[in-house]
Amino acid sequence: MKIANTSGKITTPIYHCPKCRDTGFIQYWKEVDGLEYEFFRECECGLIETKRETARKLDSNIPEKYRGLELSDFKLDFYGDDRKIATTIKSAFKGYISDFMSVGKGLYLFGKTKGTGKTRGACIVLNELQKKGYSVKFTNSGQILQDIKDSWSERAAYERTVIDDLREIDILLIDDFGVEKANDWRQEQYYNIINERYMSKRVTIFTSNYDIGELENLNYDSRIISRIKESCILLPFPGTSIRDEMAKQNQMELRGLLTK
Repeated sequence: MKIANTSGKITTPIYHCPKCRDTGFIQYWKEVDGLEYEFFRECECGLIETKRETARKLDSNIPEKYRGLELSDFKLDFYGDDRKIATTIKSAFKGYISDFMSVGKGLYLFGKTKGTGKTRGACIVLNELQKKGYSVKFTNSGQILQDIKDSWSERAAYERTVIDDLREIDILLIDDFGVEKANDWRQEQYYNIINERYMSKRVTIFTSNYDIGELENLNYDSRIISRIKESCILLPFPGTSIRDEMAKQNQMELRGLLTK
């Protein structure tokens, strides 16, 4: 195919893949019962698979700052005196990712200090497992409840759809679990989702500022706590806020630039 550019000259377009002309599909003809039919197959250039992968990442709802992070991005340098604990956590992540099928459980990442890397670590696990072909989704406890409330305008059918979507994803990450004040309605929604995922053998990963005992003190339903204990590996995080340490390093780098 030739096209005219702005100067009026006829030019031939340049394709990244001349085989499929950047469509992702190659046309071919095949004879069936004496007649020739037109067929299409995916091109070896991988454009269609790339588009699928992009769609999967967008559907995962992983925050942009964590999207694409790998295990190597779980940096130990910022943990200072807690480096040994952080090294153990990173090793646990590595084993969990490599043996995911045989482990068959979720994770409950907890620690009182904010900014210790719980969410970052959990998203790294999601990214690595997504590369293995699993469907993943990031959400938080407040968003789950808001999605259910937003569904009320469509009545119970859509509410059921929201819960079904959360139930059927291979790996669900619920960030900041425990920040919502416990009441009967909220706990019933949490239990429905956690229990249905448990019953269908779907993996759920939690991050929380509270250990299991503190959830009990916050009056969380014993059924919810029991399901978490049964279905998750509990992994405590150290007290060092890597968010603060990273901010300090950024300030030092900024000062270095200003003094040049």
